[in-house]
Amino acid sequence: MYSKKDEDFIKRRNRENLIEFYREELLLVLEGRNSRDFMPLGVRRRLSKYGVLKKFGSRYLVTQLGMKILSKEASNMIVKSSGGGEG
Repeated sequence: MYSKKDEDFIKRRNRENLIEFYREELLLVLEGRNSRDFMPLGVRRRLSKYGVLKKFGSRYLVTQLGMKILSKEASNMIVKSSGGGEG
């Protein structure tokens, strides 16, 4: 139905949208809060499937990939809010 390139784009876009929507919650997980308190199980599983969260015992933690994506998006937000970095 879709080409491999289109499927990859859709998967990447889904992951980015989910991360953006749950940005605040992911930051709470980075601070050490238990994601079970504020994030639905289905979302935790999906983020785990995407490689953004990893389950350790009864907790989910943000992976290196998750931190990289969050920091990349944070950098993009700073550039956008500062007018593209022009002085």
